[in-house]
Amino acid sequence: MVQFGGEVVNTRPSGSHTPTQMGSGHFPREGFNRAAYFRNVQVVDWDNNLWGNYFYYGGPGRNVHCP
Repeated sequence: MVQFGGEVVNTRPSGSHTPTQMGSGHFPREGFNRAAYFRNVQVVDWDNNLWGNYFYYGGPGRNVHCP
């Protein structure tokens, strides 16, 4: 199992999300040239095989699409 995460801290809680963006400020679905991403992520499994991948992440702060 591989786990990762990110966090933007709201130091002045006011009952709404912080306006601080994560990554480039674009949602992952916007893809290459817009969203932030990690590439060449490599993990060695139990059989010593190398597994590589990439993923997009992030989004704007204080957005109606954020839970």
